[in-house]
Amino acid sequence: MFRLDTVSFFSYLADFFLIFLIIFTPFFYGSVTAVGYIFMESFIFLFFTLWLIKMILGGNLLFLKTNLLITLILFVFLVIIQIIPLPLKIIEFISPKIAHIYRELLPLKSKVLPFFTLSICVNSTIDFLFKILSYFLIFFLIINYIQKKEQFQILFNAIIICGFIISIFAIIQNFTYANLDKVYWFDINGSAPSCFGPFVNRNHFAGYMEMVIPLCLGYLISDIDIKRKTLYGMSLFVISLSLFLSLSRAGMVIYLLELLSMIIFLWIKKRFEEQSIIMWLSFLFILVFIFFLTDFKVIFERFFSIFEASPKESIFERGYRWQDMFKIWYDFPFLGIGGGAFSSIAPLYKRVNLQMTIVHAHNDYLELLVETGIFGFLLLSLFFYLYFSQVIKMWMKRHDRFVVGLVLGGIISNLGILIHSWVDFNLRIPANALLFFIISGLTYKLVFSIFKFNK
Repeated sequence: MFRLDTVSFFSYLADFFLIFLIIFTPFFYGSVTAVGYIFMESFIFLFFTLWLIKMILGGNLLFLKTNLLITLILFVFLVIIQIIPLPLKIIEFISPKIAHIYRELLPLKSKVLPFFTLSICVNSTIDFLFKILSYFLIFFLIINYIQKKEQFQILFNAIIICGFIISIFAIIQNFTYANLDKVYWFDINGSAPSCFGPFVNRNHFAGYMEMVIPLCLGYLISDIDIKRKTLYGMSLFVISLSLFLSLSRAGMVIYLLELLSMIIFLWIKKRFEEQSIIMWLSFLFILVFIFFLTDFKVIFERFFSIFEASPKESIFERGYRWQDMFKIWYDFPFLGIGGGAFSSIAPLYKRVNLQMTIVHAHNDYLELLVETGIFGFLLLSLFFYLYFSQVIKMWMKRHDRFVVGLVLGGIISNLGILIHSWVDFNLRIPANALLFFIISGLTYKLVFSIFKFNK
């Protein structure tokens, strides 16, 4: 009895940590500050410890075996290699350009010090390592910890409620003190010129909402009653409105693509063709209302700015051309320059004359290629290939409307943020990356879950 109570206690505590992570990370400026992401990492490791204690006390130390985890483990191993001190001759064999940098910039130390690292900025790579460990660990924990339908419902609802509250806050912010360029009313004026909601950049707010919106749509086609569908419909409308008010160009395009993708998936799947009609009607209804509640003239001006010559405004060349990124990769092709070290070397390759510090490439894929080389890029590409192929294949076989709706919502959520990542760095924002892996874990586990009692 005591052991059972103790296991239940640790289960409730683990639930609390998981829900706290979902709520805390976006509201603390997207957890982009050191305090924010250190808290996030700490809570994830605490969650893992609680899960481990629960499993040991329950006498059932087992975990789900999937080939997805192999790709993630190999990627972590690759990043660890980047920070291991190695003789300069070995570094020259693996990456001649890095050895050349050490000899040119540190001529005396290269003769005295016996060991160097493949990462050109070890501190940044260690920071990167802890972040990816946290994201991969939350994915591992989700697919092993979540078992019951009620657990899926609690977490999906926590994500939607959090997104709804953030949207309400963003709308109030937009119509009150948005001109003061700050996230919260107690912040210093001008501290966040491009902020929207609790995020310091409107595009990161849009990226977060791109992952929440498909979950609302998933509930609309699930097996819940009309009253709850009405609530999810209202949440969908408020979140959609906030996304358009953010004036994120990529966010609005991804929003439309997500709705269309959901309709196509439902149309392809047998027995769910009528649900695609519901999506069409919801799509048109929301757009009509948003048209009357927003200034579409401003929205059109934002879209036309894509074609401006200014690198700051261009959605494809925000300070770095894609050609610049490939030039860096050409110099460091196999293992890259070190995870998180992009900003340490990228300015040397920048051809755009823009007098501002740019930390990220505004393209998650090219930044990944630069930092981890072709091996790191292929490992994560393999992870996504295995993930989508397994989930979509199994989804086509499922008929439980709860599973069909929420898994489809998770698939579209993942696809949306991955498409957005071609023109931004949403997955470098801790709150967004964490939510991405939480939704990925929930989606992967749910599509294979069979519930005994379905209403």
